[in-house]
Amino acid sequence: MHLGNSLIVNLFNFYLKKDYIFHTLNNSSKLINNVHGETTRIYSGIFIPLLQLNAKLIISLFLIVNLFLTNFQFTIIIISLLAFIYVFIYFFVKGILTKNGKTQSRENQKRYDLMGECFRGIKEIKVLNIEDSFYRNFKTSSEKLATCLTTSAVIAQSPKFLLETIAFGGLCLMVAYLVNTGQSIETILPTLSIFTITGYKMMPAIQQVFSSVSSMKSNSNALDNIYLDLKEANLLSDTADNTDKIISTIPFQKEITFSNISFSYPNVPHNAINNISLKIKANSKIAFVGSSGAGKTTLADILISILQFKSGHLFCDNLEITPKNVQSWQNIISYVPQTIFLSDTSLAENIALGIEKDKIDLEKLRQSILLSDLKAHVDLMPKKEWTTIGESGVQLSGGQRQRIGIARALYKDTPILILDEATSALDGITERNIMNSIEQLSNKKTIVIIAHRLSTVKTCDIIYMFHAGQIIDQGTYDHLMLNNLTFQKMAYNDKKKEEIRNENY
Repeated sequence: MHLGNSLIVNLFNFYLKKDYIFHTLNNSSKLINNVHGETTRIYSGIFIPLLQLNAKLIISLFLIVNLFLTNFQFTIIIISLLAFIYVFIYFFVKGILTKNGKTQSRENQKRYDLMGECFRGIKEIKVLNIEDSFYRNFKTSSEKLATCLTTSAVIAQSPKFLLETIAFGGLCLMVAYLVNTGQSIETILPTLSIFTITGYKMMPAIQQVFSSVSSMKSNSNALDNIYLDLKEANLLSDTADNTDKIISTIPFQKEITFSNISFSYPNVPHNAINNISLKIKANSKIAFVGSSGAGKTTLADILISILQFKSGHLFCDNLEITPKNVQSWQNIISYVPQTIFLSDTSLAENIALGIEKDKIDLEKLRQSILLSDLKAHVDLMPKKEWTTIGESGVQLSGGQRQRIGIARALYKDTPILILDEATSALDGITERNIMNSIEQLSNKKTIVIIAHRLSTVKTCDIIYMFHAGQIIDQGTYDHLMLNNLTFQKMAYNDKKKEEIRNENY
């Protein structure tokens, strides 16, 4: 059990430590299947049968030696016959076992995919009344999986019944032969007894050897699927420092510098960020604006170092940010993404994410709730801030989920605050309240705002306009309104949308 647990834990840790790009390129259900499904098959379908095979081989060899000492000639005949039958059956069924193993991996993966998609999209699925479609697909995969498992189990046991018949027939032939050679019953009986008792002990052992080989063959593709990952995971485990690490912070007093930064996503021919250079002064408030796909969020992801640029340099003061110090760099950043991650725990534990419950600073917690305009909602909750909010915050509105993300960033209380469309799901009044709270942090923190709504960036020191991965203009809100036609159009459209939004509220 420890070996199986070690496989699961090491592989999970390996995937957890992989970079962000790896996770954007890999289906999460596939990774879950690898961690839980494939490792279980490797342990129970390969490692355990291998141990059983070795044990039964030793027993079988001991019994065979005993038979050789009793009657060498008959033992040669019996062992040759048994070996021929088992090898013949194995070569006949090994293709079926391999096919079943691949089908098992495929259908297991489909089931994980279906479950993940179903439970993530349960609201839309119910509105569209398509539960039966998911049920049918899940049932089909489950039936295919059950058929494979049943077929493999039958194949593993199939020689047993054939061999029992052959063994009985062999004993009868042996008796007939010995009698025909003129030997008496008194002479035959001891030999017959030894072969009968030994055969009784040996047949299950030989059958277990065949069953183990069959199991290893049908599950070998699980090992093929994740062998390289397991190899890397084992290396990671060997070199990992399992003690709790205290991650230091990088001192930040002057400026953040992007120097000729370029980045492209895998399998995309053009750059998402193209040779960008800029400086962000400490305790300033800046904004990235532009149309969707212009590169705003990508540059923010480079800033928080979850994306590794292909060329250029990123500096904090005069210190270059590298893989060696990236965790220390991230330790001084609070980040509010467009989609907020929420766990199925209390609101307080979600705000203080990653901190043990008994170590949460209650004063900081209540202050972050107040600044993120969550207090009125928290006061209505049955257990206040200790109320469980459900998986992915299912019991909350989109605006409430977004405010928890803002509260989380405020609770972390770092020198750098990054807001990526952090108020997009909020109504105008709540947005203004939160932006007023953030305004109070001006000159105390370095604030980077990625926004479509220009109303949230009016007070920024510098606004950078993005287009096709490049900065096409920069300046204050008033400067861009006077000098940039595209910015004027964005502001006009933003104002119209704001009026419509306020009318709806």
